Amino acid sequence: MLATASAGRADLPAGLIRRFIAFYPGCRGFAASTTWSPTAPLAILHGEADDWTPIAPCRELASRVPGVSLAGFPGAFHDFDAPVPVRVLQNIPTSQNADRSVHVGGDDAARADAVRRVLALVAQR
Repeated sequence: MLATASAGRADLPAGLIRRFIAFYPGCRGFAASTTWSPTAPLAILHGEADDWTPIAPCRELASRVPGVSLAGFPGAFHDFDAPVPVRVLQNIPTSQNADRSVHVGGDDAARADAVRRVLALVAQR
């Protein structure tokens, strides 16, 4: 998703896109870049407890790249916006856990807050 938002893409005419909204993206490669920037404002919505795509690189990205904002949801895992119970997946190579497990599943409070934030962002002109 963040690759889609990259500035300098010849296939995106200036002004075509007003903003991007990304749910729990992998920010590591983009945070490591000293030249990456989005073509339009980018709002990242991320679970603070995400052990599949950790929030730390997204924090770094939002702290130094103009136009990138981050909303973190305490206690929420990957897929926090899904209306399903939290479960554990095994053998995930990108896991932050020693046993290569990750937690995925919904968080009612985080989902409600994210929906409110997305609606507000989409309503902006």
